[in-house]
Amino acid sequence: MFGIDISKVSIGKAIEKAKNLNLQIEYSVDNCEKTKFKEETFDLVFGSGILHHLNLEKSVHEINRVLKSGGEMVFFRIPRRKSFHKYL
Repeated sequence: MFGIDISKVSIGKAIEKAKNLNLQIEYSVDNCEKTKFKEETFDLVFGSGILHHLNLEKSVHEINRVLKSGGEMVFFRIPRRKSFHKYL
């Protein structure tokens, strides 16, 4: 499992959290609009709360490049705190 973020600070926090939970995840600072990964590397690409930060055309192209044939991309957005109470 790999995790990327464009922020060194966010990667540092993720590494620390994974270590505290005894999870084996490789992290790197990278940009999902143009990653360092080889073509057809992943079965799944997952993102949470990031779509509004991305150039979607570049990102979707890059995700399709790194996905294996038949692979899937899954993204979700957590509603803003102010609107979240409507769903409780």
